[in-house]
Amino acid sequence: MSRIITIAVLLASLLFSTPLRPATETTYSNPVLVDTYSIRRLKPAPYTGSLGIGDPAVIFHEGKYYLYPTGDNHSYNVYVSDDLVHWTKGPKVFQTDETGLWAPDVFFNPDDGMFYLYYTVDGGIGVASSGRPDGVFHDLGSLIRNAIDAHMFRDDDGGYYLYYARYPEFGIFVQPMASPLLKKGGPVHSLRRPKTGR
Repeated sequence: MSRIITIAVLLASLLFSTPLRPATETTYSNPVLVDTYSIRRLKPAPYTGSLGIGDPAVIFHEGKYYLYPTGDNHSYNVYVSDDLVHWTKGPKVFQTDETGLWAPDVFFNPDDGMFYLYYTVDGGIGVASSGRPDGVFHDLGSLIRNAIDAHMFRDDDGGYYLYYARYPEFGIFVQPMASPLLKKGGPVHSLRRPKTGR
């Protein structure tokens, strides 16, 4: 019996000897994703409700970070930071009259010194350009239909590749590009959604 009492006393001293965390200690919360928008979108996927910003694309250019998120469903603002922790909401850099604008991707091309914004709207990918990361992006039109969530990649050999999800089946495709604006050949289906047994 004394052995059980000794074990109970040891366990109690271990449990209660560690100080509990004070209730006033703050916890981390995302310092950027604070804006919310009332959304009413009919296409490509109907949605009505309130959304926070999401789908961020971040680039680093000349000592600053630039973040471009999905926002109010018809425009993008840029957020700027020196350290990836403290962000300042910058200007509206792109807008359209269409709804369903989301998932921006910004690519800096060192060859021509331009920034290219790949945007998703109405179930397709468009492209816009700007001479500055925080400047207004001028729409250059549609690039790929039935596609969403673009990402431009430049390989070490100088080749350009635009990755995206085909909409609505959501297979992942890669489109070889001659430049940030010009397609080269056809797309390659690089990843297929697995078939379910249902």
